[in-house]
Amino acid sequence: MSRHADGVTYLPVNGESRSRDGVIATLVRGAEVESRHFPGPAASESLAAYCDKHGWRVRTISTPQSIYRDLQGTREHLANVTGRAEAGFDAGRRRSRHTSVEAMSLGGIKRTDLLEIQDSAA
Repeated sequence: MSRHADGVTYLPVNGESRSRDGVIATLVRGAEVESRHFPGPAASESLAAYCDKHGWRVRTISTPQSIYRDLQGTREHLANVTGRAEAGFDAGRRRSRHTSVEAMSLGGIKRTDLLEIQDSAA
């Protein structure tokens, strides 16, 4: 781990660890909720195929890096430092359309249609 001048400690990652770790997704289908691990370099594609086959929507996607940031409470800080606040990040909401792990993971495979639709008033 490395500490930057702003005092935030970052979890070092590389392509190899990202490929190995995959993602953990929390899925919803009506009132049902399920969490599953999708390992390997094609984790997002595997997740999408599973959702298509079984009719699930994606509520959350977690990676070791996103969990680490959540535990540190640094997502809001990083959004401010990187200028992502102006790109749509809202620390008070569970998901931002532009910068969330979910939107980035599923957007990378052009499957944001799998995101759970949430009432913005909630």
